Amino acid sequence: MGTEEKNIVDQLTNLFRNLLWLLAATAIATAVLVRGLGSYIILGITCVLIILFLRKVSIRHKKWKTLSIILLTILTVGWISINIYKDIRKAQGILFKPAKSDELLVIVAQFEKRGGSGIDPTRRIVERLQSEIEEANMQDIRIETVPAIDIKEKARETGDIHNAVFVIWGWYDSSGFNSYFTVTKESEGPLAKTEIKEIPTELKEFNLFIREGLPAHMSYFMTSTIGYLFYWNREYDKTLSAITAAIKIFDQSPRIEGIQAPGGLDSLYFYRGNAYYFKGDLDQAIVDYNKAIELDPSYGVTYYNRGNAYHFKGDLDQAIVDYNKAIEFDPSYGVTYYNRGNAYHFKGDLDQAITDYNKAIELDPSYANAYSNRGNVYIDKSEPDLAITDFNKAIALDPSHAIAYFNRGNTYMDKGDPDLAITDYSKTIGIDASYASAYFNRGRAYMDKGDPDLAITDYSKFIELDPSHPNAFYNRGNAYKEKGEPDLAITDYNKAIELDPSYANAYSNRGAAYMDKGEPDLAIADYSKTIELDPSHAFAYLNRGAAYMDKGEPDLAITDYNKAIELDPSYANAYSNRGIAYKEKGDLDLAIVNYSKAIEFDPSKAGFYFNRGMVYRLKDFNVKAIYDFQMYLHLHPNSPNRSQVEQWIYELKK
Repeated sequence: MGTEEKNIVDQLTNLFRNLLWLLAATAIATAVLVRGLGSYIILGITCVLIILFLRKVSIRHKKWKTLSIILLTILTVGWISINIYKDIRKAQGILFKPAKSDELLVIVAQFEKRGGSGIDPTRRIVERLQSEIEEANMQDIRIETVPAIDIKEKARETGDIHNAVFVIWGWYDSSGFNSYFTVTKESEGPLAKTEIKEIPTELKEFNLFIREGLPAHMSYFMTSTIGYLFYWNREYDKTLSAITAAIKIFDQSPRIEGIQAPGGLDSLYFYRGNAYYFKGDLDQAIVDYNKAIELDPSYGVTYYNRGNAYHFKGDLDQAIVDYNKAIEFDPSYGVTYYNRGNAYHFKGDLDQAITDYNKAIELDPSYANAYSNRGNVYIDKSEPDLAITDFNKAIALDPSHAIAYFNRGNTYMDKGDPDLAITDYSKTIGIDASYASAYFNRGRAYMDKGDPDLAITDYSKFIELDPSHPNAFYNRGNAYKEKGEPDLAITDYNKAIELDPSYANAYSNRGAAYMDKGEPDLAIADYSKTIELDPSHAFAYLNRGAAYMDKGEPDLAITDYNKAIELDPSYANAYSNRGIAYKEKGDLDLAIVNYSKAIEFDPSKAGFYFNRGMVYRLKDFNVKAIYDFQMYLHLHPNSPNRSQVEQWIYELKK
């Protein structure tokens, strides 16, 4: 090694040796000023020992000694940087990785000692909790510990930062320990309790408590915690088992004079009620909410959840009573007004429903569902333009709001605009491809536009998603009939009748399909079944009359037309068909009377004029016949027999 190179190596060695001295001093100072005798002071002492060691050890090549010092310096700087980064995160309250979306995180704060010689429960809580979780085979649950927490605001902040389900915290002394659950993650459906007090104070006979009370108390605490974890993991059967076991432990726990029973029983009933709610057992949910309210009548959320249970049971009046009580405790919670508005809507009290939706929107102007449901009320109030305005607002706030698009599509259909309706139904399907009703309604819109092929495609998709819905088969049958495919139509009407044997319209339309196939006897059987199921079905009498006419039985046909007119005195087609029957019987005067009545009720039907004109022509009422034929050509300018009618007019004028 040359002189110049040796000088460079010496300089580097001295530089990094001095840097190690500086790091040692910094680490020791940090340990003293910030963290006490911990990892930093250990690091500082380690640096000093490394420097002294390298001074004493003889290394043949100086450059290897220099490289050793450089490497150790880099490792030391890296270690300190990592710890500084961790300290910064801890200063921000970030103590470990937040929970992932598919993970449940439980935080246990170090229990604070508040005098006396009590037993710190933190380690036992964590160990028991971990053991119970493993025994219950619960997946994706992580437990982390943090320094002591003494107020619920800090617990909530810690839980929020780490996306935890809840935080367990408290303190202990010679009289026992006090613990709390602070829930920091909302669940879907019933609301969760945010504060759960578990443990009593004032234990006068500590030794007796340790011997007889603590084991039961710890079992109660752990079983409750496991129950809550099952709840947050959406394992509701296991939730019910664990919480029921915790309640049993409570009931059987020793009652020692001067020792209060464990707290939080109201929360157990509250969460068990929620679990029953999610399982659809609304009656049992209400029983548990009643018990929770009995134990803690000042917690408004329980009234809210019980109101939801009553709502889904169909007891709207009791639901409204509970929503009122929940609002009394918390008048700033917009969702309660929203749900009460839903209850009023279902009761038919539309104005009160709008008032509640208005209040929900006032409290939360970004509440898309409130706009959407208010729009539904406006539909029921026959105010489609106001409804569309609300649906527009809901969509502006939440462009993925499939229900708002769907309902706006329904409103456009009611306004007679199938094109805009189809656009909205298509948007609904784009957001949620499993939204069956959107396919069904889009199929109806395509039928309104005269496109049975696209309608059949949509009805088929609906049937794929919901094969138990008779209306879908019925409507697809109508589309096949419209296309001139009576066999396929009959197959679908058969399925609709199989799913709903009382489906009168399915029999009626199957009868029409049989008529298209030239089978009047089968048609008459179906029309008769329709009338049996629905004696007020005027259309069935009309069509059965047409079938009798097809069989050459005008008297039976006239009887059915009479009944159709009795049921609907303005039924133009019934008068027209009765006119045809009278003409068939040779009674031209009654035929003219009936055609005239049909024209009176529906003067836009070209065929009525044509039929009456033909009778006038037979009776040599030429002027009247010419008028009717001219009206026919005016209303039906593209008639395939136009030239024939014009020839008749020409001959009648001669």
